[in-house]
Amino acid sequence: MITSLAAMVVLGQANLAADRVDMGIRLRRLDAAWVKASEERKKFAVKTINQSVMGFFSGKYGEVCKGLDFATAELIGTKPVGRESLIFRVRPQIYEPGEEVEVSIGWAYNNLMEPLTLKWEGHEFTIKPGETVKRKVLTQARMMPMIYPPFHDSVRGKEDFEVNGVKLDSGSAWLVNARRFETMRLAESSPWAGVAQLVGSARGDGIESPFAVADSVARMDSVVPEKQDELSPVYARSGETMIRICAPDAPFGKLAQRKKVMIVLHGAGGSENMFPESYGAGRFVKKATDEGWLVLSPQATGKAVKDCRDWMEKQGIKPEKLVIGGHSMGGGIALMAAADDVDAIVTFAPAGGRAPEGIPFFVAVGAHEMAMLKGSVDALGKQATEFKTYANAEHLMVVAEATDDAWAFVKRVTEK
Repeated sequence: MITSLAAMVVLGQANLAADRVDMGIRLRRLDAAWVKASEERKKFAVKTINQSVMGFFSGKYGEVCKGLDFATAELIGTKPVGRESLIFRVRPQIYEPGEEVEVSIGWAYNNLMEPLTLKWEGHEFTIKPGETVKRKVLTQARMMPMIYPPFHDSVRGKEDFEVNGVKLDSGSAWLVNARRFETMRLAESSPWAGVAQLVGSARGDGIESPFAVADSVARMDSVVPEKQDELSPVYARSGETMIRICAPDAPFGKLAQRKKVMIVLHGAGGSENMFPESYGAGRFVKKATDEGWLVLSPQATGKAVKDCRDWMEKQGIKPEKLVIGGHSMGGGIALMAAADDVDAIVTFAPAGGRAPEGIPFFVAVGAHEMAMLKGSVDALGKQATEFKTYANAEHLMVVAEATDDAWAFVKRVTEK
């Protein structure tokens, strides 16, 4: 391993503000804590989570992050600490070893009265409450062995931020040949379509999950060409929609062999990474892939289901079973996507939509659902094939609480 000299230059001090990416990171932490928490701790944290949801609808991401951090602390029985309120930006997110990057460190919200000491790439930063620190850093040059098949650890650098001796994920990845993939233009029919565009985004404005994208590129870059068609992609693009792909035998297995497909749609403000990584630490998706289902998790828009169908057609995927699921806004979209070939619809706190004719559908709602939504969900639930209310859930955690029942419903309907 070769260490390069790092040049640090102070940049502008414009305050770094929390946004959807910071919310997504905290949602994953919350989900991981929720699935391990006792019923008593869940009951205690529900009120705090509800307040965070209301903050999201008002666009106050800093307050959302604060609420999620406090709720996570309640679930694990601790108190929030100052370092958890820090937010990071490394641009570009996917970079080559030895490349100069810009580092920004700031606060999602104020929760500390003393400065913190951080270390990254062998350099030390001091950040005061309310301050944003920006630096340009020449990253360390490293030799990265290209292995087959590569997984996330093979493309992830060792540049976790250390804050007062505790490591925090910096949200960056390093990757050999990143620049080459940024300029690739793959045919839309390629299962890898969209990866090059995501690499470009990660090297520009940034994306929510750079590690998954870096992993996709590493797979493409590290295998002989005749092996690439045996790998399942992590992301694809169809029309205007980016799709996260979860295959039961990833990274191996030909996509056209999949006969059971599920399309899952996240709620407003989420991303294609929500169902695979959040919503009960990805348990609903894992249950599906463990049972042989191919799961497509697109960016949830009115065109998402059609774009997923178009992508399946291009890949030669002809499902014998098709299920559509969704949370909140995504639940409403799922209900509106009812069609003759859909075997079941699963919704969690659906925002909108109507009862589909002739298609079995499941509705879940938390007992602590927001008043502005609970009435309409309850009314829809009365028309559902199966309707369940969960005592220790509100708008977000209802997916985690309802996963077992929802999946049991899918199996009953599709295995007849």
